[in-house]
Amino acid sequence: LGVSEDFAGGPYMGRLGRTGLAGRDETMKLVRSFVDRLENLEAKTLTEQQQQMVEIQLFRYRQLVAISDLVDYGTPYLSAYGPAYEPYAVAQMNGPHVEFSSLMQNDHPVTNKTQAQAFISRLVASWDMLSGLEEEVLADAKKGVMPPDFIIVKTVGMLRGMVLTAPKDNGMYTSFVSRLKQNNIEGAEQLSAQALSALTEYTYAGYNKLANTLESLADKAVNQASLSRLPNGKALYDAIILLNTDTTMSAQKIHQIGLDNVT
Repeated sequence: LGVSEDFAGGPYMGRLGRTGLAGRDETMKLVRSFVDRLENLEAKTLTEQQQQMVEIQLFRYRQLVAISDLVDYGTPYLSAYGPAYEPYAVAQMNGPHVEFSSLMQNDHPVTNKTQAQAFISRLVASWDMLSGLEEEVLADAKKGVMPPDFIIVKTVGMLRGMVLTAPKDNGMYTSFVSRLKQNNIEGAEQLSAQALSALTEYTYAGYNKLANTLESLADKAVNQASLSRLPNGKALYDAIILLNTDTTMSAQKIHQIGLDNVT
């Protein structure tokens, strides 16, 4: 994105986004600061297109703040597509636990030794990322908030699948070794050994630990998908609709439109 490390708060290539309860608080603090900054922009200094973009982003950031004020569970996060919210900290579709492998294989460059060392640092950091998600899962469970049983089954399967192969055959490791060789990076053998060790001791251990924790909740989970069973769930569902679509139509009306289109 061309963001300098000074602007980003220091070197970031070897870091991962913060998870856990502190990560939730950090995200919302940042979102609230975005709202303040966007509200204080002088419209006359912006083009018409820029004003429209500000209005769109301001709407979405405000809606994420509204969700945060509405419930004290679930995970707010900032994605490449803007602000988002998940009612469950860990599920099978979205989240850092899902995106980590793609980040390491497709987005993290390995063209020199510094980038290779940062790659290894991120493997080590995956333990804290996954442990933070575990903290969120357990904290929400104490409030009676957990995914339905069928989502837990699918998510545990996905987490186990991430570490199903031997570490030396994992795509994160094999792509790393391949890029070390392709770019003729000095100390490739030592870097490869460090990456394999980090992948095994931190990433694999973290995924297995998170899967075990989620699996331990399965007996307490219900076979009901509706958010209405959660604290303030109906209002939350309406707020998520507004965040993701900007429509004020009710969930029932949206559902009826879908039924009408397939009959």
